[in-house]
Amino acid sequence: MEIALAFRVKKPILLIASGIFFISALFLDIYLLDVLEKIATIVAAVSFFTAVLQFQYLQKKDKQDSIFKILSFFRENVLSEYNKLVKEVPVKFPDYKFKLIRFKRRESLDEIFAREWENAKAQSQLLEREINTFQLNLLNVLEEFSLRVIELKLEENNIISCLKYAFVRAVEENTISLLVQRIIITDDEKLYNGILTLYEMWRDQTNMDIESRIDKLKIKPPSL
Repeated sequence: MEIALAFRVKKPILLIASGIFFISALFLDIYLLDVLEKIATIVAAVSFFTAVLQFQYLQKKDKQDSIFKILSFFRENVLSEYNKLVKEVPVKFPDYKFKLIRFKRRESLDEIFAREWENAKAQSQLLEREINTFQLNLLNVLEEFSLRVIELKLEENNIISCLKYAFVRAVEENTISLLVQRIIITDDEKLYNGILTLYEMWRDQTNMDIESRIDKLKIKPPSL
């Protein structure tokens, strides 16, 4: 009978203890689930942030690779063809001095000759077939260089824009040949469109008229 009484007393306690354990386990599960959800959210956020950083890094790396390739192309192709032309011209025309003709896209040859008669006449000598071949080779690589820069929108890039002085000079030393090919020989307004587009972007940022700059400085020879 004592055993039965003890069992009766302990039974409610066991029920209460079981209830407390069940409730505690339930709250623990809810708490753990909440913690896990928060951890998952944090992990997802970190993963997304990492992915963004990785994308930006790859994008920056791709841009740097593109810049390096353009610089290499300019050195290996543009400068190479330019040097060939510069070396060949004196062989054919020993007294020739390279002249610069600054121009606008829509200017005609007549307008340029009227404005820059001496320089245009001098550059016209280079239309001789043997020399003109070197000019065309140079213009072709200048066109490819221009298209690469424009396509990647690097015309304002600090590294690429360092080439603008050499680029503008190469174009202005071969103005007549470029326009003769574009206007007369092919009658194709799309020919060398890349060169003209980049040239117009960079032209006014440079000042290739060295003589006028010297005049402004008012340099005079020393008196004897």
